[in-house]
Amino acid sequence: MRRPLVLPLVFALPLAALPLAAAGDPPAGGGGPRLHVERTILFDELIQGQVIDLKVPIHNRGDAPLLLTRAEPSCGCTVMALPKDPIPPGGSAELALRFDSSEKLGAQSLQILLYSNDPTQNDVGSSCTQLFVQGDVRSLFRVTPAGAFFGEVVRGLGVEERVVTIVGQGEARRGFTARVEGAAPDHLEVTAEPIPGGEGGRPKGLRLRVRLLPHAPAGEMQHVIELATDVPQQPRLRVPAIGLVTHRIVAPDAVTLLRVPRATGAERRAPIERRDGRDGLALLRLECDLPWLVVEPTPMNARRLDLTVRVPPDAPVGPFAATVRLFIDDPDQPVVELPVIGQVLPRLIVDPPILRGGRDEVTVRGGEVTRFSVEPEDSGVRAELVARGPVARIKLLGAPTRPARLVIHTDVPGEERRVVNIEP
Repeated sequence: MRRPLVLPLVFALPLAALPLAAAGDPPAGGGGPRLHVERTILFDELIQGQVIDLKVPIHNRGDAPLLLTRAEPSCGCTVMALPKDPIPPGGSAELALRFDSSEKLGAQSLQILLYSNDPTQNDVGSSCTQLFVQGDVRSLFRVTPAGAFFGEVVRGLGVEERVVTIVGQGEARRGFTARVEGAAPDHLEVTAEPIPGGEGGRPKGLRLRVRLLPHAPAGEMQHVIELATDVPQQPRLRVPAIGLVTHRIVAPDAVTLLRVPRATGAERRAPIERRDGRDGLALLRLECDLPWLVVEPTPMNARRLDLTVRVPPDAPVGPFAATVRLFIDDPDQPVVELPVIGQVLPRLIVDPPILRGGRDEVTVRGGEVTRFSVEPEDSGVRAELVARGPVARIKLLGAPTRPARLVIHTDVPGEERRVVNIEP
């Protein structure tokens, strides 16, 4: 394999916004550090699984030291070494990169954001230079389909099987042998069958049978099948097995009721559905561990009912979390749980919530102030109402000799008492 090249040419990929000029061409007038680097780093064609190291020269064409502060690569490229010392005027340093092609295939265009103290570099934000790493990755094996893709599978209904065919191409087209390495999860069976027909009696390919068993846990399944081959140029091959295992009866991951203003209330609807093809969703009873939360079921059809989850107007202020449990007449899944999270905002606004640093006035909005007091009485502070109405103002007189609190009473139901701490 040829050594990697660092060239200023634009690789023939569909990047309409790719800059053609090198970064750091000195602007007219002005001084300071000036970063100069070729924006496009090209590498030779790689066989999938190969790792390549790249050295990117960084030049300082300014009249002050250039400091590289950080580099942020996109997926697939790793910054191995960033020059730590400032680059003097007229000097150079190297940015060391490593590209791992194990998960890549086809034309590649990866981005690196390089941050420095050069104020003229503003590709993606302040003092940022945008670089591109480009090249091609090919495989010596044609994998059809590209993995064992199960889609959505209902747990417990039976065995799901996918077949993946692998044949050699290029240097592997005459035939190859491969074996499965490593152990699969206990709910996944993987078998490899050679496909005859290669030269010299060797298999021309491999047929993978991937079986998802009924006891697979609910949730996303992401497993990589590792294959060891006898092809020196590509000794390893990875085939993904991906799917989503659901329960027979499914509910949303959670119901969220965020930032609900008190006294207005809010509601959300959550569908509860059968996914196993059967009819019947008989709800025996419903429980919620938050007594003020209103939950009402509404049957929609033979395989679905909707829950209306409602925050009442008199709900207490603050964040909340609850679990709704549905007890269903189904021996395979008798209980379905639905988390509910949210936050009730106060109707009464007291600003600031704490008096410190010499602040001596509190504003109250959203309700009428009926009375107020400072506790304890011997704190050295007394309070005075200086404005009434929709926006009330309470002023503190005197300097606190010890921690105290301003107790405010209002006519807002559920928020009749508020406390503002007073710090010396």
